[in-house]
Amino acid sequence: TGERIAYINHSADGVLAKFAIDTSANVNQEIELALSAIADLANGEYVTAIVTQNSGGALNVEAANTNFCMIRIA
Repeated sequence: TGERIAYINHSADGVLAKFAIDTSANVNQEIELALSAIADLANGEYVTAIVTQNSGGALNVEAANTNFCMIRIA
């Protein structure tokens, strides 16, 4: 039960993107979350990827299936 949530957070502007899925109907199902955002970063600013869940039970993030990619657009 609960939600699984992924965020992209900007150090100066806060949340750039958020995706949440209700897992009440998918208790034993593997969940994949994907999201993207465009950010204009100044010198010293950064983004972070954050994942969380609020079901109360312990869950694992599979390292083999975890990706974060950033591309600089000049």
